[in-house]
Amino acid sequence: MYVPVPGMKNKMRLAMPEITYTSRLALALKALQNKATMDTLQFVIQAADAMKKPELLDNWDLDAAFRTFAINQGMSAAFERPFKQVIALRAARAKQAAQQRAMDLAEQAANAAGKLGKAPQQIQDQVSESIPQTNPGQAAA
Repeated sequence: MYVPVPGMKNKMRLAMPEITYTSRLALALKALQNKATMDTLQFVIQAADAMKKPELLDNWDLDAAFRTFAINQGMSAAFERPFKQVIALRAARAKQAAQQRAMDLAEQAANAAGKLGKAPQQIQDQVSESIPQTNPGQAAA
């Protein structure tokens, strides 16, 4: 089956076939792959949590593992987002989180400044006395 090429008028390309496994052996192998994925991730997540070493998860491409798991379970690839779109969604989420952190920090700073209050009158007087007084329009000596 041919489908139109996006952005190219009168161009067609061969559509990606969707393969459905029906043999008992193929389905059993896919189930074993998913069980191995679940068991491994469960073990590694528990170990990483117990040892306070989340970097242990860096050994696996979890995006690929989750995509393969879903396909092995029979989920259609039609629901899978292109990876560029996933990256864009993550970047937007990270930007929004950074903006929220900045707003939270600004609010905390404003609250802290409000709690400081004014300096005691004696200190205000000392600072005022140490600043040279000038008349408007006259340069300080």
